[in-house]
Parts: sequence; C-alpha cells; structure tokens
Amino acid sequence: GNSIFYALSQKIIELEDELHEVRGKLDASEEKNMRCHCNFGANSELSEHEEKQQVSDVETSSLQKDLDEVKSEKEALEAVVLVNKDEIDRLKESMVSAAKQFEVELAHRDTEIDKCKQELEVLSEKYLHDISALEAEIGKLQGVIKTFEDDFAKISQEKLMLESRVEELEQSVNSSNYSVSEMVNLQELMKDTQAELEKVSQEKEVLRERVLEFEQLLGDFENSGMEVAKLPETIKNLGAQIEGTLQEKSVLQDRIKELEQAVHDSLQNHSLEKSSLSAELSKLSEANASLEAKLASVEAELKQVYDEKANESLNSEKEISRLNQELANVKTDLELLLSEKSLVDNKVTTLLTDITTRDEKMKQMDDQLNQLQLEHSKLMAQADLARKSLSELHARVCELEKEVEMQKLVISESAEGKREAIRQLCFSLEHYRSGYQELRQLLHDQKRPLVMAT
Repeated sequence: GNSIFYALSQKIIELEDELHEVRGKLDASEEKNMRCHCNFGANSELSEHEEKQQVSDVETSSLQKDLDEVKSEKEALEAVVLVNKDEIDRLKESMVSAAKQFEVELAHRDTEIDKCKQELEVLSEKYLHDISALEAEIGKLQGVIKTFEDDFAKISQEKLMLESRVEELEQSVNSSNYSVSEMVNLQELMKDTQAELEKVSQEKEVLRERVLEFEQLLGDFENSGMEVAKLPETIKNLGAQIEGTLQEKSVLQDRIKELEQAVHDSLQNHSLEKSSLSAELSKLSEANASLEAKLASVEAELKQVYDEKANESLNSEKEISRLNQELANVKTDLELLLSEKSLVDNKVTTLLTDITTRDEKMKQMDDQLNQLQLEHSKLMAQADLARKSLSELHARVCELEKEVEMQKLVISESAEGKREAIRQLCFSLEHYRSGYQELRQLLHDQKRPLVMAT
C-alpha cells in the first residue's frame, strides 16, 4: 500500500513537472509571439504564423504523447491497484481468520484461567482448613505442654523442699558430728585426767615412800632431841599434803565419773539421733529416688511431647511450604496466562490498528485514484479543448493564409489596400492572441486545482 501511494505521488510529481514544462513552453512561445509581434513588420507576419502553427503542432503532439503516457500509466496503476486490492482482500481474510483463531485461543485461555482460579480457591480453602486444624492441634499441644510444665514446676518445688530438708539434715548431721568431736575431746580430757590420776597415784606412792623414809628417819633420829621435835611437825605437814592429795584425787574421780556419765549420755543420744537421722535419711533418699524417677518420667514424657510437637510442627511447616509452593506455582501459571493474554490482546490490537491503517490508506488511495481520474478527465477535456482550439487555429490560419494571399494581391495593387490588409492582419493577430490568452488562462485555471490537490 505504501509503495503504491509512493508511486502515485511520484507520478503526480512527474506530471506536475511536465505540466510546468509545457506551461513554460507556452509562456516562451507567447513571449516569442509577443516579441515577433512587436519586432517584425508586416512582411514577416506570414512566416511568424507558420512558425506558431508549427510550434502549436509540436506542443499538441507533445501533449497528446503525454496524455497517452498518462493513460498508459493510469492503466498500469489501475492494474497494480487491482493486484493490491486482491492482496489486501487476501490479507483481510487472513487477518479475520487470525482474529478468529486468537478469539478461540483467548476463550481457551480464559477457560484455563477460570479453571486455575477454581483450583486456587479449592487450594486456598484446603490451606485455610489445614491451617485451622493445625492451629487447633497446636492449641491442644500447648495445653498439654502447659499441664506438664505445671506438673514439672510442682515436682521441682517438691524437689527444692526435699533438697532444703536434706541440707537441714546434713547440718544436723554436721552438728551431731560436732557433738561427736566434743565427745572425743571429752574422752581425750578423760585420758588426760586418768594420766593425772596415775601421776597423783605415783606421787602418792612417792609420798608413801617418803613417809616410809620419814618413819625410818624417825626411827633413826629417835635418839636425837632436836630432830625428834621437828619430826611431828614434818609428819603433820606430810599428812596435810597427803590429805590434800587425797581430796584432789576424790575430786578428780568425781569429775571422771561425771565425764564418763556425760560421755555415756552423749553417746547414747548420738546413737539415737544417728539412728533417727539414718531412718529419716533413708526415707528422704527413697522419696528423692521416687521424685527423681517421677521427674525423669515427666521429663521423658515432656521430651516425647516436645518431639511430637516438633515433628508435627515440621510436618505442618512442610505441608504449609508445599501449599505455599503450589500456591506460588498457581500464581505463576496465572501470571503467565495473564501475560500471554495481554500479549495476545496487544497483538490483536496491533493487527486491528494495522487493518484500520491499511483501510485508511486504501481509502486515501481510492480518493487519490478518484482524484487522478478526475484530473485525467479534466486533462482529457482540456486536451479536447486544446485540439478544438488547434483545429480552430488551423482553420483560422488557413483563412488567414487566404486573406494573406488576397491581401498580397490587394497590397500589390495599392499601398492603401496594403495598410488595410496590415490592419486586418493585426486584428487577426489580436484575435489569435486573445484566443491564445483564453487557452492559456484555461490551462492555468486547470492547473490550480491540481496544485491544490497535491
């Protein structure tokens, strides 16, 4: 379509150029006629008419040739237009079939999109149902976990109480150990006391030996008055010392008895406390063992619940990820279908735009063809008018030739007749000039709408 329009435009431009050339030739011939009319005299008027006639014949033949060329080109263009019309009709049919096919594909794509939307709705409902079920299950598991946590807290509290009781008992044992150490100290003190008693006994023996020695001395010094007077006092002192030693011995023996009784009572109390502490420790050990077993079972159950919850959470996450992946795949397919639909819509819009553009170009080409046909008819009418004018001019030239012959005869007879003939010839030339001007004006008027149309 564009090549045809370009060819028509080029042809119109060429015809306009040829028309300008013809007009230039007509203007040149008119100027030449004017110069001939102004410069030549009456003797050269006949040759001027002959030259004008020859020029007119040449221009008429040139115009006829141009008209024939225009006619042949018009026929060729009409043939090209017919071929292009057939091609355009074929393209229109193919475009209509393609549009129908695109409509079928669009309907199929719309059906697939509706199907995908339904599947997406079903998956969304299933996803929401699974999520609600998982949330309910998670709520139940959280309740169970909370119950186990409360039980674990109670058991931990009982364990702490038992541990505090064990610490108290350990402190009691430590205090008992302290009593035992005190009793050990008492025993050591008793040993020291026994050692002192033995020492006192040894001293008593020494005193007895000394008493024996004093008795011996008393026997030895019975004869001596001075020593005899001193011996009672010495014996008295030794008796006092012995009594003091015996009193200390009795006091020490009482202290030893008290210490032995205290040690006996302490050992008895310690054995009772130790037995009670051992019984309580055994009870606490049994309670602690049962609590530890219960705590271990609770921890095992809690671990099992945590493992089950972790497995269920993992399965739920896997299911959610799978559903999300399916949802993403469905969304991707939907986006692909929508993008393909938009591409098809754009392609259909482009095809419709091309069809509209080609229809407009065809309409413009038809208008231009009609315009060319009108211009061709006008040119044919102008050519007919030009031929008629040329025939009239030929007839007029023949008449003028006859008049010239007659005027030659008249001129040969008299100068007055010659002048009259010259005037008549001038009138004839003026009439010819006016006819030529009318023809020129007619061509100029026909040229103006053509220029306006281009």
